[in-house]
Amino acid sequence: MIIKIIIISSSSSFIIIIIIIFFFVFFFLFFFFFFFFFFFFFFFFFFFFFFFFNYMTVFFLLG
Repeated sequence: MIIKIIIISSSSSFIIIIIIIFFFVFFFLFFFFFFFFFFFFFFFFFFFFFFFFNYMTVFFLLG
């Protein structure tokens, strides 16, 4: 149905294509930044927990 609308209305097909391209670009950028920040916070939390755990074990062993 969308293809028929694009074929029939050749004047507004360019606007529809631009909207679809912007939608895919926005979705890709949103997914990429979500993936990047997820891994960034995951590694940050992992290293923070690792150093905090070692810090607390040193305190526990020293008394």
